[in-house]
Amino acid sequence: MENHTTHGYAFGPMHEADISELEISFGAEACKDFVIEITSDRSWYDAYFDPQNHISEVLDAFITNGYDSLSDEQKAMFKKEMKEHLLKCGWCESFNWSDAMFIIENGLCSYCYQKREME
Repeated sequence: MENHTTHGYAFGPMHEADISELEISFGAEACKDFVIEITSDRSWYDAYFDPQNHISEVLDAFITNGYDSLSDEQKAMFKKEMKEHLLKCGWCESFNWSDAMFIIENGLCSYCYQKREME
């Protein structure tokens, strides 16, 4: 199933293999920055997360103590949420934590977005 942003660029959801590769970077500062960004803006948070699944407790623990401090159950929940909400660039199909929000908003990573603007 193909998805589109408001800009019309098709983007790919994260697959299990993508998330498994990304899991090694869950401890990266850019990942933490992304989580802080989406949790600090209530409209983004409400759009992203179902309050019924107690993800806020997991995200708080992640922000405060890091990914490695999470229990196996919390890690599984965190991984599931990232798989459901992260997107790959609609052109190069890459993902970079520093571009995560940009891709969500524009459908493209910042590099491809700039290339498109120069065409």
